[in-house]
Amino acid sequence: MKNTINKYSLLSILHAFVLLIATYIVWNIPDDWTNGGSLLQDTHLARSLSAKVDSLPDDLILINTCYDHSMIPVYDEIGIECGELDVTDRGKLVRLLNYLLSENNYRYIVCDISFDKELESPYDSVLYDLLSKLPRCCIPRSSDGSQLNESIIQKSAISEYYTNINNNNFLKYQYLSSHGESMALKMAKEMNGISISKYGPFYFEGHKLCINSHILDIKTNVNSEYRENQEKNILQLGTDVLPLLESDVKGLFEDKIVMIGDCFRDDIHTTVAGPTSGMMIIYNAYHAICDGSNIPSIWIWVVLFFAYYLLTLFVIYDIKPRQFFLFKKLEELPLLSIALEWVGFGLLFSLIGAASFFISNTYIDAWICASYFTLFERIVSYFRNIKKKN
Repeated sequence: MKNTINKYSLLSILHAFVLLIATYIVWNIPDDWTNGGSLLQDTHLARSLSAKVDSLPDDLILINTCYDHSMIPVYDEIGIECGELDVTDRGKLVRLLNYLLSENNYRYIVCDISFDKELESPYDSVLYDLLSKLPRCCIPRSSDGSQLNESIIQKSAISEYYTNINNNNFLKYQYLSSHGESMALKMAKEMNGISISKYGPFYFEGHKLCINSHILDIKTNVNSEYRENQEKNILQLGTDVLPLLESDVKGLFEDKIVMIGDCFRDDIHTTVAGPTSGMMIIYNAYHAICDGSNIPSIWIWVVLFFAYYLLTLFVIYDIKPRQFFLFKKLEELPLLSIALEWVGFGLLFSLIGAASFFISNTYIDAWICASYFTLFERIVSYFRNIKKKN
């Protein structure tokens, strides 16, 4: 009997470790196919109600370009002009970047604007030359980088986001992919010396195991163009910034992270914190990796291990919550019994998942875990019944 108990305990420990590895692998899947985002939205709302309302930090300047567009001709595959497309005004952008290059007192520049080489403008050669010379600068590119001019590819990083296949919501930010590093990771690497390494299915930040596809908590967001005290927290490129550059203002960008792009119109994503611009996703992802938010705390591993271990023991020893219910008829209704088991496992892992996101921004998908343990219980019960018959 004692040997049997020891054997089952060892099997449960081994099973718990295997599930921990599987959980880590699921965490690093960049796209989310579940509806866990709705629960995380409620959790984020509950946390934000008790938290201090964030304003933009002092080291950040946002330059909004969504009201500064110009028309560029578009050509078909044989080179015939077929219309026009509105893009960020390249002339205004050249004036801004030229000033930033001459001053060179900023901390970092994120120019979150598409530079598709197929959209030709009279300013392209000057613009590409400025971008290639700007130190401490990052621009977006797609996975293959085919849309960029070769002279500015070295300044680029991946800007694509994965969304939920069910509702198109953004949930996870992927720092490192097979196509290269993301914009947030490039920022962290060039400003803070932070990098992520991949070994098999595992990702490491330095010597610490980290999550590469991180559920991003939006701590800093832009909900309006003005603070409550009516001081501007966002500068408009054409009406604010360019007139200032022509004045005697000094030190406007000194030691600042300068983010240039669309804050309100086209580059908006649905996140756990509500509508969020692409620039703020990049900024929050940058701070998340700098703060170590993508490194799971030890207590998450401990709680998960004991949850997996104890549930495995309960399944092996056929300890079921319904055995303590007064409704004995459940044993005669196997489908209802299975459904209640699945719901019970789901509620348990929902609590664990919400708590882990609330504290450390990691999330255990409740229904995946519930489905697995329900199936596991069915398989163990099947072999237990065969053993009894023999």
